[in-house]
Amino acid sequence: MIIDKVKASTADLPAPRKYADLKSAEKDKLAGLLGISRKELDDGEAKKAAE
Repeated sequence: MIIDKVKASTADLPAPRKYADLKSAEKDKLAGLLGISRKELDDGEAKKAAE
């Protein structure tokens, strides 16, 4: 089954992390990959957390 293959293939992946769990350098890299400033990223995450 496909579901069994997916479970087996993803079993060793780390658990998903929240934005707050990321290190500062990881947040900087994420902002760069998204093509936005770190401030825009932080502001957007703060807005989501407030909802």
